[in-house]
Amino acid sequence: MKLTKCLETVLRAPKDYSLDLTLRIYNFHWYYLGNGRGYVFLELDPPIVAFVAQKGPATLSARIYSVTCRDIDANNVSQQLSFHLGPEEDLSEFLDLASRDPLLKLFAKKFRGWRLRTTSLWWALVIGICQQNTGFRQGWRMLANIIKLLGKRVWVEDREVPLPPSPLELIEKHTLLKPAGVGYRWRTLFEVATRFARRELKPSRLYSMDTAGAEKVLRNIRGVGSYTARLALALSLRKYELPPIDRWAKKIFSYAYQVDENEAERECIRRWGRWSALAVIALTIALDAEPLKRALERVKRGELLPNERNTLSPYNLWMWKF
Repeated sequence: MKLTKCLETVLRAPKDYSLDLTLRIYNFHWYYLGNGRGYVFLELDPPIVAFVAQKGPATLSARIYSVTCRDIDANNVSQQLSFHLGPEEDLSEFLDLASRDPLLKLFAKKFRGWRLRTTSLWWALVIGICQQNTGFRQGWRMLANIIKLLGKRVWVEDREVPLPPSPLELIEKHTLLKPAGVGYRWRTLFEVATRFARRELKPSRLYSMDTAGAEKVLRNIRGVGSYTARLALALSLRKYELPPIDRWAKKIFSYAYQVDENEAERECIRRWGRWSALAVIALTIALDAEPLKRALERVKRGELLPNERNTLSPYNLWMWKF
């Protein structure tokens, strides 16, 4: 499918904002091209794709592509892209807290320009489901397989870009979920896709709710627990108040903050407040989402920055071609 260039736009960003870090972290090689350039999918059906680049220290340029330009609203697309890339998100409070935190103080210095890249509620839930009860490598391999087997490919200028499946595409191709390696998760993925296809899940409604209420709505979906719901709310709506705590985060917070494991979540919220989920995500970046034993050893040694060598991690995910 060949996409047409519909418009060009410019986004303003703080001088310390880094589009390169924002695009690089937790991203596949299909979308991150290096040197502050990459692709962002804003819609899947019909597809709307942006090519973005750092134009200057405070300016981001974007070209918007779609099948047809008739229904593309420049203001809406610019707002959507800005929310996705986060240049207007003020992280000063988060960075201040991080600078005094035993786990993230080094991260706060080196990654000041990073912003969490958001995605649709649909794809955020898929990400969360694929991270359930598994390691980083396996979870992201599942996501790569879902894109390759169930998604579609579009041409942006002279480059082919694979896109994730829409809910309807996943329903139509659901027999490919097991070959994608998702195991028992296929039922939850199918259920979530069905809810979206029936328009029972509305991001605007969840955005207007408090985080606890939005979490409750998502947990009503069979197979979606607290971890998945909270991660999806952070990745799609920037709702950070409730941290996605799994065994990995619980053990590390318990050790670093010197509290019982049963108190780890409460202590995280006490320290981080409205930035709790972002702190958990930043911690996975800082520790390369290492398996728990190695992550704890790194914390004890004070190795609290990503390994820049060619290792499979949130920081270097883009180097790997699954």
